[in-house]
Amino acid sequence: MVKAMLANSIPDEGSPESDEEDGPESAGPQREPLHMHMDEPAGCDFNFNPVFEEGPAATRPSVTIEEVEDEDESEYFDGFPEDSQAGATFGEGTTTFQTIRDDQVLNGSEILGPFQSNEEWELAKWLIKNVGHNQMETFLKLPIIQGIETAYTTKAQLLEAIDDLPGGVGWKLEKVVLKGDLQDDNGNAMTETLELWYRDPVDCIRQLMGNPVFRDVMRYAPERVYEDEDRKSEVINEMWTAAWWWKLQKLLPPGATIAPIILSSDKTKLSNFRGDQSAWPVYLTIGNISKEIRRQASSHATILVGYLPVGKFSGFSDKARQAVRYRTFHHCMTIITQSLISAGNNGVDMTCSDGFVRWVWPILAAYVADYPEQCLIANCMENHYYKQ
Repeated sequence: MVKAMLANSIPDEGSPESDEEDGPESAGPQREPLHMHMDEPAGCDFNFNPVFEEGPAATRPSVTIEEVEDEDESEYFDGFPEDSQAGATFGEGTTTFQTIRDDQVLNGSEILGPFQSNEEWELAKWLIKNVGHNQMETFLKLPIIQGIETAYTTKAQLLEAIDDLPGGVGWKLEKVVLKGDLQDDNGNAMTETLELWYRDPVDCIRQLMGNPVFRDVMRYAPERVYEDEDRKSEVINEMWTAAWWWKLQKLLPPGATIAPIILSSDKTKLSNFRGDQSAWPVYLTIGNISKEIRRQASSHATILVGYLPVGKFSGFSDKARQAVRYRTFHHCMTIITQSLISAGNNGVDMTCSDGFVRWVWPILAAYVADYPEQCLIANCMENHYYKQ
């Protein structure tokens, strides 16, 4: 038999606690230690008294920072042959932005335009972005706002001041009349008039090419980039490093500067409350601007070039309606891009962001769209496959 004793946290005799004099609180019955008796299995020894040896104190591992040299990421560049004079300049010129600034100086509104102070401009910008027209009139008539001396005290005055600000490329309106294959109650063919709002894409390209903000991120000639000195591993990371630009430059006369056009569109529903209202914006940018800057919404490197009309096509039968939608899209895109035909065949002189005039050839390079619009652009049926 082997005894196993549980201490029960009772001080043993001879411990420091038991040597103290018993006080009034120590009077009373004392709990005796609890003894348990167990039978020892054969071959087992319960007389085990572990001995713990104090080891070395634990230390926190130290962190060391070692500078490692970056791998060699050198790139090797090959420019376009100099005899072609790709991206050549033809003297200096004045950009659209410089013209706007000169006009502001002459009108005495060099920085803030029609606004008297920066506070007025910030208030006007906040109202335009965040407040509707009806609420804007109510806001400007509040007594606390009326007590502030501003150049505008009504909504009409504010909108007039906004209209006096320098603008970009102007808008044009083209009405498209559709004559359906269905007849009305009088036996006449049903018609529908659509409105196409658009800007001249050549003027939009001129604005992008001459924007001084893009001076350091713009290229005017193709080039080839390689990872190794032997020119075996080519890098294509920008539009001007692609083979498309290089091959196309060979087809143009010496001194030409290509402006690769990138169009994009996306039909968007305006409101969930009025599902029949949709907008179909078309955007334009150019491949001369670095993609890192071009993709930033805050850089304003993409310009809204038009709004395609979204018709109901109620005057057409179900059989003809889909084909009419396709035709209407291509007809409107033809109107928008009409000015690009002459510019792409003959070139246009433009003052670029560095202040030099170049012979620019705007050429369509890419169209960005989702799958349904890709089928629309290519005149392909969306849900159709061919059996072999």
